[in-house]
Amino acid sequence: KWKNLVNLMIKIIILFFFLCFTVSTNLSAETNGKLITPKKYDVGNLGKLEKGIKLTKSADKLEKKKKIEKARKKYEKALEYFLLANKENNSDVEIFNYLGYIYSKLGEFSNSEIYYLLVLSINPEHEEANGHLGELYFKTNRLDLAKERLSVLKNCDCVHYQLLKKIIVQ
Repeated sequence: KWKNLVNLMIKIIILFFFLCFTVSTNLSAETNGKLITPKKYDVGNLGKLEKGIKLTKSADKLEKKKKIEKARKKYEKALEYFLLANKENNSDVEIFNYLGYIYSKLGEFSNSEIYYLLVLSINPEHEEANGHLGELYFKTNRLDLAKERLSVLKNCDCVHYQLLKKIIVQ
């Protein structure tokens, strides 16, 4: 138990430094004081978070249709919007959760894990973050940690519990 707690603390410290670094470098989203917003994908007059969500849902649909490269491009654009939204509001659990999700979709599991752990440091019962983190642990061959996430979700009677259970049992 202590080992898991120490590992969690290390990851939170790493996340803290990561966030400090990204905020200090402005995430390459600002040039000469002007905000650069992602181009090409028209998502109307939505806020940055909403634009990221819209692109993420679109990418998820493309991924289901096996249009992987198109989906990846939309995930990358969504990431840009989520990073911009995070710059404006760097304590929003929903933004952190989406950042974890997008980084996972882009295969950047370390960044994904950091954001999911950040969500759970704020809200340990967050169903979606627990479920996705469990999936990430399973993908990265850390079955014990995946089972821990499953045990956190066992009383929620939610889709995330069912999906994670199905993944682990297979």
